[in-house]
Amino acid sequence: MFIGMKSSSQLRQEALEYTYNANTPLKIYLKVCVSILDKAQLEFQKGDIFSAYVLYYRYADLIANKLSDHSELALVAERDQTVLHREEYYQLVKLELPAVLKIVEDLQKNIDLDYNKIQLSLSKNIAKQQKKPNHVSEPVLLPKTFNENRFNQSISFFNNMNSNITLENKMHGNNNNNTHQELLYPELPTLSNASYI
Repeated sequence: MFIGMKSSSQLRQEALEYTYNANTPLKIYLKVCVSILDKAQLEFQKGDIFSAYVLYYRYADLIANKLSDHSELALVAERDQTVLHREEYYQLVKLELPAVLKIVEDLQKNIDLDYNKIQLSLSKNIAKQQKKPNHVSEPVLLPKTFNENRFNQSISFFNNMNSNITLENKMHGNNNNNTHQELLYPELPTLSNASYI
């Protein structure tokens, strides 16, 4: 059972989402309580405090709120089994429930502390992201000596030279990659305010 990062109030709501049937025998609910407690302890030992909290809280709610109104607890002892189950329930209330409530309280403090830290961290990150201005690029000013026509001619010459070399290689069947051809590159302007200079 993976719960994820939730507040203790969200986890409590999740813990209370279970079906209770007052007509189910007390004996069965006592077994369910033991099973819930075992699962809660297992989750706690695995380090999943969120799942453990949900299960411990569910156990406490079942014992303290639901089973306290169970019809078998109100009956006058008619059978030995009913008396035995009633005694077992009262032992759970007297011995285990206080310890479980203490565990729930401690887990709730840890969960709320972690949840508040995460929320604070998230809100700081969102605030930082909103404060960052959008980077607006400034136009680059070319030097006064830059001649756009000459630059375009150099690019055109370079493209023609490369296509001629490729065409000659194909015509002569010279697909050998080891053939060294001298490539001519266009003359590029030098920028006086370049960051790498």
